Amino acid sequence: MDPITDEDLASATFSRRRILIVGGFSVAAAALVAACASDKPKPQVPEAGVAPSTTALPEQNVTDVVLLRTASSLQHSLIDGYNKVLAIGTVPAATADLVRRFVAHHTAHATLLEDTTRDVGGEPFTEANAALDQNVIDPALTAIAAAGNDAADFSWFVYGLENVAAGTLQSFVPVLQVPALRATVMSVGGATARQAAIAAGLIPTAVVVPLPPDLAAAAPSPTTTAVPGATTTTTPANLLIPVAKVPASFGSLTPVSVAIAGTEDAWNLLGPNSYEYVDAPTS
Repeated sequence: MDPITDEDLASATFSRRRILIVGGFSVAAAALVAACASDKPKPQVPEAGVAPSTTALPEQNVTDVVLLRTASSLQHSLIDGYNKVLAIGTVPAATADLVRRFVAHHTAHATLLEDTTRDVGGEPFTEANAALDQNVIDPALTAIAAAGNDAADFSWFVYGLENVAAGTLQSFVPVLQVPALRATVMSVGGATARQAAIAAGLIPTAVVVPLPPDLAAAAPSPTTTAVPGATTTTTPANLLIPVAKVPASFGSLTPVSVAIAGTEDAWNLLGPNSYEYVDAPTS
């Protein structure tokens, strides 16, 4: 393309060749602009009638009553799960006695939580937690049965559930509105945490975390005792999940790791999708 000189501009006249050059450039520029322009919107097909309406998901409020109902449902799930373990009859006698004691404690805890729910004007929940049963308890028992109902698997089962319960109750404490309810729920959570520590003794790979030096110096000399019901089976290296009795003021709020039927798994604490909400009244 020939450049336009100052003489051309000054004369304000263009030759036929110049007009063709400028015209060709304009056509090319117009084509480029058209290519870069966005596509025209497609025409909409008109619709007659009323547009379909959508129903919003119901809002669920996490109240003190909801948390109390969930806490009692948790107790019933553990009671039912442990009774199923006892009915199978493959755990050692000492372990069975311990599980029966856990059942008695969870039964008393369920009654306490149900009474507390009633005291604050709520409707107590007296059944098992369906989400916990479907996602954790039933699959675990099915896997244990398929692996031959080994006593070591049941030890992991009890240990895992006690930790799930303790962590769940601890997570409720900062959410509860009434301070007195926090004390009630944490009294149950504290007892459950102690049971989780006892259940840890049933795991062959469990270790006891040593006391700090200042406390260890004042502590009596430890004695070696056999844990009632502990198995002597060797856990595969890939299933050596750390299990410890930890003396601490606060427990873990992370998923609980277990090794059941040759598979490592993580059990989540109960969350909002597992809560026992109060149904809204119908008109």
